[in-house]
Amino acid sequence: TASTKTTSPTTVKGWVPAHDSDLKTMVRAYCRGDRQVLDGPGGPGKDRIGTWDTSRIQDFSFVFGSDDCKFFNESLDGWNMSSATNMKVSRVPLSIY
Repeated sequence: TASTKTTSPTTVKGWVPAHDSDLKTMVRAYCRGDRQVLDGPGGPGKDRIGTWDTSRIQDFSFVFGSDDCKFFNESLDGWNMSSATNMKVSRVPLSIY
């Protein structure tokens, strides 16, 4: 898994996934709180998920589709999905507690 961080004079961006599959892997690790994966080679480290630079990702299908993410509730306002070509979502049953 390879990644880079991008910067500009006015904005600092977060982790940049090298491939669509890297995003899915890291989203699931983020939802689980798996520091070993997140802090590993090519991972986002401590970058908040909303700061990740997703501008090159084309396949967002089922990114949050695992049980690991069923309670995910954080802002993704910083995500740029302009390159998206697939945004299928899974049908996850809602649980009421």
